[in-house]
Amino acid sequence: MKSNGFSEAPARRAPDVFSHLIERLCPAYRNRITAELRPEEKDGFQLADAPGGRIRISGNTPVSLAAGLNYYLRERAGVHLSWCGDRLALPPEPPPVSTEVRREFPLPLRPCLNYCTFGYSMVWWEWPRWEREIDFMALNGINMPLAVTGIEAIYLRTLLHFGLSREEILAFLSGPAFLPWQYMNNLDSHAGPLPSPWITSHLALGRRILERERAWGMKPILPGFSGHVPEAFARLYPRCRFIRSEGWCGFAPVVTIDPADPMFAEVNAVFLRELTGAFGTDHYYSIDLFHEQRLDRCSPDHLAACGRSVSAALLAADPEAVWVMQAWSERPEIIRNIPAGRLLLLDIGKERLKATGGLDGRPVVWGTIHSFGGQTEIGGDLAAIPREIAEQRRRFPNLAGAGAFPESIGNNPVLFELVFDSALCGGELDLEQWVRGYLRRRYGRESAAAVQAWRFLLRDVYTERRGDPIFAARPALRPDRANAWAGFNPNDVPLHFFPAWEKLLEAAPALGGSDGYRFDVIDLGRQALSAFGMQLHRRCRTAYEERNAGEFRRAADRFLELLNDCDALLGSRPEFRLDRWIADARRWGTGPAEKAYYEWNARLLVTLWGPVESPEPLFDYCCREWHGLLRDYYGVRWAMFFDYVTGELQAGRSCGEEKLPRVEGRIALKANAFYRELHRFEQAYVRQISPDRPPEPCPDELAAARRMFEKYAPRLADYPVAARRKTGSRRPAADVPAGFAGDGAVLL
Repeated sequence: MKSNGFSEAPARRAPDVFSHLIERLCPAYRNRITAELRPEEKDGFQLADAPGGRIRISGNTPVSLAAGLNYYLRERAGVHLSWCGDRLALPPEPPPVSTEVRREFPLPLRPCLNYCTFGYSMVWWEWPRWEREIDFMALNGINMPLAVTGIEAIYLRTLLHFGLSREEILAFLSGPAFLPWQYMNNLDSHAGPLPSPWITSHLALGRRILERERAWGMKPILPGFSGHVPEAFARLYPRCRFIRSEGWCGFAPVVTIDPADPMFAEVNAVFLRELTGAFGTDHYYSIDLFHEQRLDRCSPDHLAACGRSVSAALLAADPEAVWVMQAWSERPEIIRNIPAGRLLLLDIGKERLKATGGLDGRPVVWGTIHSFGGQTEIGGDLAAIPREIAEQRRRFPNLAGAGAFPESIGNNPVLFELVFDSALCGGELDLEQWVRGYLRRRYGRESAAAVQAWRFLLRDVYTERRGDPIFAARPALRPDRANAWAGFNPNDVPLHFFPAWEKLLEAAPALGGSDGYRFDVIDLGRQALSAFGMQLHRRCRTAYEERNAGEFRRAADRFLELLNDCDALLGSRPEFRLDRWIADARRWGTGPAEKAYYEWNARLLVTLWGPVESPEPLFDYCCREWHGLLRDYYGVRWAMFFDYVTGELQAGRSCGEEKLPRVEGRIALKANAFYRELHRFEQAYVRQISPDRPPEPCPDELAAARRMFEKYAPRLADYPVAARRKTGSRRPAADVPAGFAGDGAVLL
C-alpha cells in the first residue's frame, strides 16, 4: 500500500457518467478532480490531495466515486444538494482535502424508493428531473433503486401474447397516478383507461432511466410478475385456477392467477422475456404475492406451494433471479419455501426484522418509509435512525443493507439525508455532530440563532412523527384525524414550533442567501400555523357546545383567515404549489382531452383518491398542505361547514354529529344532506380543468414568513394550551401509522 493510502493495483479511469456529473454539478472543477476506479478495493472511497492542486477520489464502484465526490463537496467545498433547496456556490479554487479521508461502507446493499413514490412524487417527471434524481441517488450512495417506469408496456405486450385485445388491456391499466398500486395488485382499471401515448413515451423514459442507473453500476430492482391479470383473461382460460381478492380499500376484487397453477409459470416466462428484452436485467425482481390482502381461504400448505412455484418459475426464466419481497405483509410459509440465496427481504417499515426475531435468517435490508402519501410534515425520531441500523447490525447477521423507502419525496429533507448517511456508515455516527455539519452545509455559515432554532426542533419536533393537519381534515366539530389510518398528534401545539420559527427568522440577515434555509423557514412556518389551526378549531367547538352562534362565527372566520394565510405563505415555495403539480401533469398531454385527463388524475390522487364513485376510506390520505389546495379545496370545505353549523345554531338545532355513520373513524362521505352537498363539491373539484399557462412566480419567502410570524405570534396568548414535552406518543415506535398491521394492513 502506498503512503497516500491508495492500492498498488492499477486503477481504471473513472467512467464517463462520473465526468458528466462533474460537468453538471461543479464544472469549474472539471480539470481539478481526478477519479480512479479500483474494483479490487473494499466498498467505499478514498480522498486525498494530488500534485498540482488536484483532488483525487478513488472508489470501488462508480457509486462509491459519487459518494466520495459528495463527501468532498459537502465537507470541504461547502456545497449541499437536497430535495428541498440546494446550495451550489463553489469556492473559486478547490479546497484541499488536507488529511486523507477513507470511508468503508459496511452494508453492501443500499436500496431506495417505494412503488408509491412513483405515484405520489415521480409520476409527472420528465427526463431532466429524473437525471437529477439519479445524480442525487448516486451522490448518496444508493446502489439498488426500484425501477418501474414504463412497466405498463410489458403488461401490454404480455397480455397481447395471450390473446387479449389492446382495448381490453388499456381498460385494465389504471391512470398514470395510480399505476403503482396496480403493480402491487391492489387495484386495476382505476382512473383509466391509460392513453396509448403514455405507454410509448414511458417505455422510452424507463429505458433511459435504467441505462443511466446501470452506468453508475447500480443494480435496479425491476417488477416481476405476481399473477395479476384482467377478468377477460379468466374468461379466455377457464381451466386455469384464479384467486380473487376480497377488494382493497373499497376497490373491486382483483383477479390473480393462482401461483401454484402451471399457467403462472407460462405467463411469467413471457412477462420476463418481454421485461428483459425491453429493459435488460440485473436479476432482481420485486414480487409481493397477495400484497395487503386477507388470505383466509389460503392454507399454509397452499402458501408454501406458492413460494415453491413462483421461485421455480423465476429461476426457469432467469437462472440468476433473486426474488425481492417487501417485509410488510410477508407470509412465513412463502419465505421458507424459496431457495437459499434467492430471496432478499426489504424491511421497509423498520419493524419486521425485530418483530419476527430475524425474518427466518434471510438477507434483509433495514428501511424507513416515514413520508406517507406526500403529507407535508416535519418531524420523526432522528436519533432512532442511526441507532436502529447500528443495533440491528450487531443483533442480526443477516442484515445486508439499509435504505430509504419513502412513499413520497421532496419533504422533511433532514430526516432522509440522515437515513442516507446512516446507511453508508452502518449507523455509526454522532447525531449532534451530524446535525451541526448538516446546518453548516445547508445554510453555508454558522448562526447562533439558527443553532438555537434547531435545539428547539431537536427537543420538541424531531422526536416523533407529526400528526395529521387540521386544515386537511374533512370538516367536523370533533374530528380526530384527516387520514383514515393516522390521526392528530396531541404534541402538535404552537409552542413546539413558534419559538424555533422565531429564531430561524432571526438568522435571515446571515443565512438568507441559502435556498435550503428559505425552504426551512417556510416549512417550519407552515407547521406552526397548522398547529395554531388546532387551537382555533378548538375555540370553534367550544363556542358550538356553548350554543353561542356569534362567537362560533367569529372563531370560524379566524380559522378561515389563518388557513388562507397559510396558503399564501406556501405560495412562496415551488415545492408546496398545486399549480406546479397540475402543470407537470398537463404537460404530458398530446391534446386538450389528454391534458384534462392527466389533470384529473393529478387532482384525484391528492384529494379523493378513489374508487372514483365511492372513495372511502382513501379520501384525504395525502392531506397535503399546498398552496392552491388549501385555499380552493380544504378552505372551501371548511367554509361550507362553518356556514352549515352557523345556520343550525341560529335555528336552535343540533348538528347531531355523534349519531352520523363513520368509516375508519371518520364521518362517512355522504352521512347526511350537508355531507352529500360537500361531496358534490369534492367531485366537481377533481374534474376542474386548468388553463395552459405558466404557474405564477413565487413571492419572496422571507417577507411572507415575517408577515405571518408577526401577525400570529402575538395571538398565541389568546389561546393558552400548555405545551406538552416528552409526554410520550400514542404512535407506535415503528415507522408505521396506527392501524397498519397484519394481513389487512394498507400501504398507500
